[in-house]
Amino acid sequence: MSTGTTRVATGITATGALALTGYGILTDDLPRVVGGAALIMTVIVLAGITAIHTWITDTGDERTALAAAQRSAQDERTRYIAARAGLTNDQARLVRDLAAERASLSAQLKAERAAMEEEFASERGELQADALALGALMERGGVFTPNTPRVGNLIPFPQQELPQTREHGVVRP
Repeated sequence: MSTGTTRVATGITATGALALTGYGILTDDLPRVVGGAALIMTVIVLAGITAIHTWITDTGDERTALAAAQRSAQDERTRYIAARAGLTNDQARLVRDLAAERASLSAQLKAERAAMEEEFASERGELQADALALGALMERGGVFTPNTPRVGNLIPFPQQELPQTREHGVVRP
């Protein structure tokens, strides 16, 4: 039975119980008064049980709170997905930028390396020419002739003797 039906039945029973009790009081009929009073107590108990049932099973506020929480969670999920998509786009852009920068630096390094190799080759040629000219000058100057006298003699140091100690059993260095 639904709550509405219970309320209607309680109202009808309450009306009948009051009528029965009133008629019993007017006619001075004790069994009718007691029966009417019993019906009134039954109506009061039914009304209390119906109120408790309604209070326990009324989930309107909870449903409203649940719907609000679900909307909030959905909004947060939407924001999260949007933020994640933005982050993914930023990461993709950074990867593209880094790849372009890497390619640019690679081309720049290749150009610098080629310039340095060319400079090194020209310096090496100059050094080889200078070395050849110096070698020719040294040959003309007689530096490479086999019978060149020694420029200087080394004087050897005399042998030094250590003084003798008067102590017995001492080992000298």
